[in-house]
Order: sequence, then C-alpha cells, then structure tokens
Amino acid sequence: MPSAPRVAASMVMTRPDRNRYHARLTNVLEIPVTQVPPQSVTDEAVFQARVEQACATNAAVASLLSDAGVLNPAGTWLVQVLKGQAAVTQAAHDTALAADELRKYQKFARPGQPSPHIVQLRQKQAAARQASARGKQAYTKAAMEFARALPLTIPPRESLDSVVTRWITLNIPIQK
Repeated sequence: MPSAPRVAASMVMTRPDRNRYHARLTNVLEIPVTQVPPQSVTDEAVFQARVEQACATNAAVASLLSDAGVLNPAGTWLVQVLKGQAAVTQAAHDTALAADELRKYQKFARPGQPSPHIVQLRQKQAAARQASARGKQAYTKAAMEFARALPLTIPPRESLDSVVTRWITLNIPIQK
C-alpha cells in the first residue's frame, strides 16, 4: 500500500507565516467595495424629471401626482419608488456579475486556504447581496406608501410590487 505523500517542510505554514499571510490579505482587501449604486441610479432629479414628464403628457396622471405643478405626496413617493426600482435592478446586475466572476475564478482554485483574490470576490458578492436586500426593502416601503397616497386598490391574490410596477409601466414613460 503506498504511503501518503509527504509535505515538504517549506510548504507547512507556521503561526508567524499565517499571521503575515492574514496581514497581507487584509492589506490587499482594503480596496473599497461599492455598496451604493452609481450616481446615475440614485440621482433623484432624473426620476423627478421622469414623473414631471409623465404629468405633462398625461392629464389623468397629472391630477393624481401634482397640485398646481408641484408634486404632492403621491408624486414624491413615486419618485422614491422609481429610485428603489432602479436600485433593485442595479443590485441584481451587480450580484449576478459578482457571482459569475467568483464562479469563474473558483473553478480553478486549489483546495485549502482561498487566495486573497477569491476572498475579495466573496466580499464583493456579499456586499452586492446586501445592496440588493436594501434596495428591495426601500422599493417595497416606497411602493406601500405610494399605494396609500394615491389610493391604489390592490386586488386579492396579487402582490403590491406587481400592481405598482404595472401602474408605472402604464403611466410613466420609459427613460431614454
């Protein structure tokens, strides 16, 4: 019966070596991981202009969302809904991108302690998941407040998200 392969003495990591490795790992990982969507996604003026454009083109929408050219509470919440919708879309894209990148590099990773690059990719994926959860929560809260302010009736067995998304699709023009 063959004996187990012997490990060279130079390959065994002693405690000081491990400490140096972890110190080097933390220095490598000081690259900031973005948790906030890009400025174009969170810029409120873009979404407010979109709502104002909808009010200008559709008199029924204007009567629901604005009073004498100024956005009422429903219009203000609609801006927040659009902002949350964009954040959810961006976070979903970032999560998928991080997962694909991690899958690509992890496929060829050696067993044992992960490389600093793979650790960084895992942190990036975790940050993207957190941003996704925050975006979904913000979108749901804004959609709930928008439905209350409008007043929007939600049919039984239909989710608030689907009703609000359908209302936006029908009444707010797509940004180009």
